[in-house]
Amino acid sequence: MKKSVGYYESWAATRACTSIRPSQLNPSLYTHLIFAFAYVSEDSRLVPAADSDVDLYREFTALKQINPNLKTMIAVGGWAFNDPPYQSRFTNMVSSQQNRDTFINSAMDLMGQYGFDGLDIDWEYPAADDRGGRPEDFDNFVSLLQETYSAFQSISSSAQRYELSIAV
Repeated sequence: MKKSVGYYESWAATRACTSIRPSQLNPSLYTHLIFAFAYVSEDSRLVPAADSDVDLYREFTALKQINPNLKTMIAVGGWAFNDPPYQSRFTNMVSSQQNRDTFINSAMDLMGQYGFDGLDIDWEYPAADDRGGRPEDFDNFVSLLQETYSAFQSISSSAQRYELSIAV
């Protein structure tokens, strides 16, 4: 099956010139739309990057009313997320089973609350020391992906099946 994937960045709604709200997108052009970005909190939970994003989440996932086959996903991370003060958040989150579990459970809660169909992880770049990474990030990132996929599969039903993607 051919996929057409697009990203919507939250700051598009507040740009001084040509601001674009999610409701202005044409959802029939895509199989998947990804909302960029949510963040990892200090305690390893997936949280909105800004309080104003929650209204955009609802508007974004409502696009499925126009295209019922559309999958909407929430992306976590992005380039700026590896700048201070967020620089070590991914590394800390993947560093322990408990932190990964906290992240995965909070991601499923957020996706369920706002009607997202999946999670896109945009970690730039695991283990890169100039981006706050550590060598063990490689193995811990693989563990995160395996555990997230397993968690998504364990709750999957015909009514809800979460998707997982990574920006590489």
